Amino acid sequence: QRALLDNDAARTVGDIRSLVTLEWILLVIGLAIAAFVVFVTSRSIVDPIRAMTTAMTRLADGDTAVEVPALDKRDEIGDMARSYQKMQSYLQEISGAAAQIANGDLTVQITPKSSNDALGNAFSEMVGNLRNLIGQVGATASQVASASMELSNVDDRPGASTGAMQQLSKAIGQISEGAQDQAQA
Repeated sequence: QRALLDNDAARTVGDIRSLVTLEWILLVIGLAIAAFVVFVTSRSIVDPIRAMTTAMTRLADGDTAVEVPALDKRDEIGDMARSYQKMQSYLQEISGAAAQIANGDLTVQITPKSSNDALGNAFSEMVGNLRNLIGQVGATASQVASASMELSNVDDRPGASTGAMQQLSKAIGQISEGAQDQAQA
C-alpha cells in the first residue's frame, strides 16, 4: 500500500508539475496575444495622430497645401481629421483672397464665417477701408483736375505770369491724371 501511495504521490507531483508548466505556457501565450492587440490598437491610433501632427506643424509654418489622409473612422480621430480638412480649406480660401488683395484686386468678396472669424472680419474690413481710400483718392484727383483747369484759365488775365502758370498747371494736370489712373487701377 505504501508503494501504491508513493506511486500515486509521484504521479500527483508529476501532474502538478505538468499543470504548472501548462499555466506558464498559457501565461506566455496570453501575454503575447495581449502585446499584439496593444500593438495593433496603438498603431491604429498613433499613426493617424502622428500624420495630423505633422500636417498641423506644416500648416502652422504657412503650408496650406499639406493634406491629411482621409480617415473613414467614425471616432474622435476621424472627427479631428475632418476638422483639420475644414480648417485647411478655410485657410486656403483666405490666403487666396489675401493674394488677390496683394495684387491690387479689391473686387474680392470676403464673407466672414461668423462674428468670431478674426481673419475673415479683418480682411473684410481691410478691403472696405481700401475701397474707401481709393474712392477718396479718386475724389481728390478730380478736385486737383478741376483746380488745374482753373489755373490754366488764369493765364488769360492781364499781368499773370503766363509761363510759370502754364508749367504749374501742366504739373498739376499730370499729378491729377496719375492719381485718377491709380484710383481706377
